Amino acid sequence: MTLSSHIKAADRKMLASWCKTGILFFLAIYISQIPFPKGNASVKSISLSLVGLLWVVRMVLERRFCFKRTRLWRPLVVFTLITLLSAIGSIDLGYSIENIKKYTLISFFLFFAIVTNVEGLKDVKILLLALMVSTGIFSLIALTHYFITEPSFGTRLTFPYLDRNLGRFAKFYDVVIPINLSLLFAASDGSKKILYGIVLLLSLLTVFLMQNRGSYVVIFLSLLLFAIVYRRKLLVPILIVPVIAAFLVPGNMASRAKEMFNVVEYLKSDGIFNYRYDTWKGALRIISDNPVLGLGIGKSNFGKTAPKFNDLRIPYDHAHNTYLQIAVELGLVGFGAFVWLFGTTFYRGFRAYFSLSRQDERAIFIFGILCGIGGLFFHGIIATFYKQTSFFILWVSVAFLFVLIEETHQNSDLLSKPVDNALPSDDLSST
Repeated sequence: MTLSSHIKAADRKMLASWCKTGILFFLAIYISQIPFPKGNASVKSISLSLVGLLWVVRMVLERRFCFKRTRLWRPLVVFTLITLLSAIGSIDLGYSIENIKKYTLISFFLFFAIVTNVEGLKDVKILLLALMVSTGIFSLIALTHYFITEPSFGTRLTFPYLDRNLGRFAKFYDVVIPINLSLLFAASDGSKKILYGIVLLLSLLTVFLMQNRGSYVVIFLSLLLFAIVYRRKLLVPILIVPVIAAFLVPGNMASRAKEMFNVVEYLKSDGIFNYRYDTWKGALRIISDNPVLGLGIGKSNFGKTAPKFNDLRIPYDHAHNTYLQIAVELGLVGFGAFVWLFGTTFYRGFRAYFSLSRQDERAIFIFGILCGIGGLFFHGIIATFYKQTSFFILWVSVAFLFVLIEETHQNSDLLSKPVDNALPSDDLSST
């Protein structure tokens, strides 16, 4: 090879490295925008477009097709294809196509962009840092607005970004708070520990003032799991603090929290369970009428169909249950693909976690991500999370999880082979 060829090869390698750095930068920008759903559509669009452009340039420079399949690619592709097929028989074709563009295709692209271009724990920590900083800023703005504008402590938090969609943002925190806790436990740098600690406190206070009872339960369970596995000495504070808070908070806030345990109130004619019960019955009727591919992707397809059930009182435009909502939109075929998709996610996640030492940084992050995703799915029994803010944080978290899973498997494969044959496994190779 001539000297000029060596220089060109070096330049090509350096430019490819710059492309990967650029992809990481623009992914960080996109992820930092997730808590802010209004007025930033152009920032999200531009950042994802630049990720795509740099990804293509990287492939040209490296002269290969850079695409890492991971162990989730089959169920993800099948679920995406079923979503596309559901649009054919949708009750509102234009609305379903718009939802596919806005959610399905973006999540598909985002997942593979992360697992292909984010290389292991170091890069994951960089992107999680961006997420935590933006979460802290969002929480700080929301709390500042609350304490300046609210006449008395104890009213539910309102904020221009929230409008009436408190549940949407509470479910965002269902995922973020356990991941934040994993960052706090794993951090060795004192300044980062302080940062993650501040973000955690701001997030917990924001959720507390949102007064979303479903998030109260799932976040409490996540904190409890972390204490049992990693910090037994935190068990007593985690159990005692909610009891103390119940006696110190204003009466209106305490009354709302106590409703979680008042089953009689749920069963009244105007109780929230009664409305949800009718909503779930309506969802089951829709599924029985459209069992194969459902009504088509899009939350409001339920709201357009449910009013025909005159004997039910359904005040919602969705099924108020993620699993019923998936079956309403995509039918039983789509629901089966959904179960396969996230069943694989949890199976692979726990398998990777138990293959590592409990104190391994990757294990701590995997545990935090699984707690966040698991909490969101538990909350999904009484709410719909597969849209909006919680949807995007879910897919970013799943992508981070599989980056860590694949790194774990790659390291295991390398250790199990002779040094002379230490090559990446087929599952990890770019195709």
